[in-house]
Amino acid sequence: RMFFGITDAGRVKGLKANRLMRDKIRRGIDSVINAMRPQVDLTDLGYRVDFVPIRGLKGERSEDRWVCAICINEDRHLPDIGVYFTDSSMSAAYRRAAACCQK
Repeated sequence: RMFFGITDAGRVKGLKANRLMRDKIRRGIDSVINAMRPQVDLTDLGYRVDFVPIRGLKGERSEDRWVCAICINEDRHLPDIGVYFTDSSMSAAYRRAAACCQK
């Protein structure tokens, strides 16, 4: 999982994003995943982009601030030493290494 809108110190600040911006973020993530080589099998991979509303100290919900949570399941078809390229130029590659990725 990746979270956007939370500082390194663990403070929840949220992303300021209206409905249009949240849709744009989702489409951008789709675009990056679709550009990966070898092609990622989205049927088995399964991923979600959730926008969790921020709540104030009194429990009130913010209408324009969200934490973006990206959840990606493991691709069972890629061997442990497999490589993913981030675009069709194949100029930047990432490989899985334990619980992280290496460029």
